[in-house]
Amino acid sequence: LDIIKNFNEYIIQFMGIILLCLLLTPNIAMISGTICSILVSIMYQNNIYILLFLFFSTCTTTFSCYRIYKRSDLVKSGNIIGAVNIVVIISIGILTDVASPTWYLYNGIIGFTNGFLCSMISFAFLPYFEGLFKITTSLGLLETANLNHPLLKKLMLNAPGTYQHSLMVANLSEAAAEAIGADVILTRIGAYFHDIGKMKRPIFFSENQFSTGNPHDNLSPRMSKIIISAHPKDGVEMAQKHKLPQVLQDFMMEHHGTSLVSFFFDVAKQSQDDESHESLKEDFRYPGPKPRSKESGILMLADATEAAIRSIDKPTLPKIENLIEKVFLLKITDNQLDQSGLSLNDIRSIKLTFLTIFQSIYHSRLDYEEELNKIIDQTKSKYNED
Repeated sequence: LDIIKNFNEYIIQFMGIILLCLLLTPNIAMISGTICSILVSIMYQNNIYILLFLFFSTCTTTFSCYRIYKRSDLVKSGNIIGAVNIVVIISIGILTDVASPTWYLYNGIIGFTNGFLCSMISFAFLPYFEGLFKITTSLGLLETANLNHPLLKKLMLNAPGTYQHSLMVANLSEAAAEAIGADVILTRIGAYFHDIGKMKRPIFFSENQFSTGNPHDNLSPRMSKIIISAHPKDGVEMAQKHKLPQVLQDFMMEHHGTSLVSFFFDVAKQSQDDESHESLKEDFRYPGPKPRSKESGILMLADATEAAIRSIDKPTLPKIENLIEKVFLLKITDNQLDQSGLSLNDIRSIKLTFLTIFQSIYHSRLDYEEELNKIIDQTKSKYNED
């Protein structure tokens, strides 16, 4: 009984499962692999042992390729698949009373080679399938994750405040994505690039206004709103020039959703009648769309929270906790997260994650100057007594 005598057919099946896992979802890969296993076993006179071999290998391939974020993970998956193939082959040999060591050796080597080669071949074909079907995988995103990317280096030089803001938002977003089981790599890289559009007019954003005056002082509220709300679209234009994936462009457009540009709205409504405030409010919103994924929803919350806490004078933990609560409540009541897929439990976990991170940043510190003055005073008093 040669379990894997049709070596090429099995390589193609396992390679297809790996590619489906990476390009689509593990569920689709599992269903497709199971169906193929049944059909192949039927082709070979309803051979139950071939069905068992293919089914267990399909399960192993699917679970070992779940959430692969780097090339070494794919190599490990190939080794795991090969090792499980050997175990299944030995089990089938024992069930069928095979006594020949040569049979175990031959099929074991072929089984391990099958798993090892299918991971290597899948990695080689992956870029072609990504380009053909316009699908962005975690492995593909890692190519843009380097902080030496031209856009990020330009952001660091032209808008250093925005660059530091993006790094902090990336840390918040990554921790929150991990807490709720979202795509960690996608969330972090989306946070890196979400504000690159501010490079076009960096001085108009408060985090880049160091010693210079505020240019909005010489503009009308409507003109200021137009400039501020244009940075998502400007970012998409830059992303297209640098051929960033569509999913990152979506992050740029969605991270503000249709939120209100509240500061300039408050300035504008002072010169308007109370009856016209609602219609005026629609004129002072970002163009959207609202976040359409969990990862994009996390980015919206992280971006708004970091910007709000950055504006606090002498932040303390009670102030930070109250502000996080206000930011989250505002986004929920403004229906900005309706399309994101985030549940109330997810939002609660995100809130706790943010609070934990900010607690570690703004924890109480010893006032060294005050303590030094106390020591000096004590020394002086002791000297005077002597």
